[in-house]
Amino acid sequence: MWQRTQMVVLSAVTAALFAALLIPFKGLQIVPGFSELRPAAIVPVLFGWMFGPAGAWGAAFGNLIGDFFGTLGVGSLFGMVGNFAFSMTAYKLFDVINKTDETNSVAELNRTRVIIGGALSALTAAATCGLVIGWGVDMLKLVPFSFLAGVIFMNNSLFAVIVAPFLYLLLYRRVARLGLIWRDLLPPEDRSRRPMPKVGSILIMLGSFGGLAAGVYLSTMGGSEPGSWLVTLGLIPFMALILIGYLLA
Repeated sequence: MWQRTQMVVLSAVTAALFAALLIPFKGLQIVPGFSELRPAAIVPVLFGWMFGPAGAWGAAFGNLIGDFFGTLGVGSLFGMVGNFAFSMTAYKLFDVINKTDETNSVAELNRTRVIIGGALSALTAAATCGLVIGWGVDMLKLVPFSFLAGVIFMNNSLFAVIVAPFLYLLLYRRVARLGLIWRDLLPPEDRSRRPMPKVGSILIMLGSFGGLAAGVYLSTMGGSEPGSWLVTLGLIPFMALILIGYLLA
């Protein structure tokens, strides 16, 4: 995508809009220094569906820019990675569920599939984000996984699952007519191969939800203090499942 000027511009637009929506809510801290009320969670999901990898990179840099206005710290690196994964999971699953990889961008949308598939992909993406950030911040001995990961999951789900599918239905055809859907900007030869999309999607969901559940359990076993080796080591296989899922889907 970095060889396509329009994709780079879309990544910058995503980052700018994401940061602009994050900053006004920095004062509404849920976990001071780590998580605030996030209506902006709609952006990584919605722009991931429309802009693909450009949306994912934009979400990563947009979150970092937003952190400069109240939550910048050592955990910001995991915030970047977590929000990249937030958008990446959303777009990978959405394309598979809606079978949009090889379709024309202005083809007729299946409204039911978009709403149900969008909600499922957004919910899974929220779990991925909570898993990655919760794991990293727990490993840094800052906030227990069982608390932070759950807050991030619920916070991101609240807005993305309910609102993003309807915004997609409202905006998709308009964006497609402008030729800005990622499948129109990246020809098939420039896209990563998707050898087993359904299997990859299942692995992403297993890694995300399984890792979130396992992390809460392991964090509880390790006591109330962050930094448990059970969490640090125990969640690596689940994140490996997600990475393999990305490659297959």
